[in-house]
Amino acid sequence: MSIPKEKEVYFQKIILNLIRVSEDFKSILQSEFPNIYADIQSASTNPNCSCVRKVEAELLSNKDKALNLLNNYLSKQENLDKIQSVLSVDYASLAPKLYSGRMFVIENTEEKFKEFMDFINQDRAQFRNFSTAISPEGKLHIYFL
Repeated sequence: MSIPKEKEVYFQKIILNLIRVSEDFKSILQSEFPNIYADIQSASTNPNCSCVRKVEAELLSNKDKALNLLNNYLSKQENLDKIQSVLSVDYASLAPKLYSGRMFVIENTEEKFKEFMDFINQDRAQFRNFSTAISPEGKLHIYFL
């Protein structure tokens, strides 16, 4: 078993989920990345810990090493349900969508604005800020920065 090619872009997310279900893998990761040993330990028990970002950043900066480690570990596993469940997560749908630089035009009503906000929340929209303007026709223009 190895990581599917289409999921390699999410290798750091897979590793973060894998350390929560596999003590063996967590130990291997800690031995290969001793500078974040404690962060890996905390991230394995608390997915909301600020250490998760530190572990993710370290994995991203050492992508080849982390990917090789992950694939080597997976190649020695035999259809374990917990590992399969980690690999089968739809990571693409969980990733936020970048809205910076986009503009939307909607009717200028409270209901339409609420519908629009629900829509961007479903997309897990990522943006710094947004600005609004009302056109002469009464439409609401929303600019994402």
